Amino acid sequence: FIYMSYNPLRGRKPQLDDFVSVLPVRSKKNLISVKRGYLTHCVGQNHTDKNPSMGLMQGDNNVIVKCFADKCSKEELLQYFYDRLEYYKFKPKGKIKYFKRRGVNAW
Repeated sequence: FIYMSYNPLRGRKPQLDDFVSVLPVRSKKNLISVKRGYLTHCVGQNHTDKNPSMGLMQGDNNVIVKCFADKCSKEELLQYFYDRLEYYKFKPKGKIKYFKRRGVNAW
């Protein structure tokens, strides 16, 4: 397994700033900077909070999202971002062709 932060068909893998850019206005206004990320209002559908309760942090390979009020699942939070970030909207047309180069399977 080779980790690639750039996919030639999709572009660069979303980073923390990309996730912050698609937050609702309310969450952007109340963005609190912490050591390795941000604390903001949760984007969960059934969770309206008065105090920031969702954390966004840049991990080694991915952005980590967590609702500290434990009212929202990780899947629900990630779905919010997947629906809004172009990287995750990509759907190839037809079959994706794979080729082998220098012993590594690539796109």
